[in-house]
Amino acid sequence: MRHMFVDTAAWVAAADSRDTAGPAVRKARDQWLASRGALTTTDYVIDETLTTLRFRLGLDAAEAWWLQIDGSSRLRIESIDESRSERARALFFR
Repeated sequence: MRHMFVDTAAWVAAADSRDTAGPAVRKARDQWLASRGALTTTDYVIDETLTTLRFRLGLDAAEAWWLQIDGSSRLRIESIDESRSERARALFFR
C-alpha cells in the first residue's frame, strides 16, 4: 500500500471550512484514498492538529476530528521518539 504523509497544515485545512486550501486538500486526500492509498502522520502532528483545531474551531470540533481519524484502517500513526526526532532534525538542516 502506498502512503502519503499528512502534516498539520493539511489536517487543519481539511477540517476548517474557512481555510482557503481546504477544497484542494480534501480533493487530493479523497483521490489518494480512492486510489487505494493510505495516510501516514505522527503523534506530534496529531497533537499539534488537535491544539490548532481547538483554538480555531473549539473543543467539539477538535474531538470530532479525532473521532473521525481514531482507529482508521487507512491511517498509520508513527510515534516520534528522541532518536527519530534527532534524525528528522538532521535531515531538515541538510
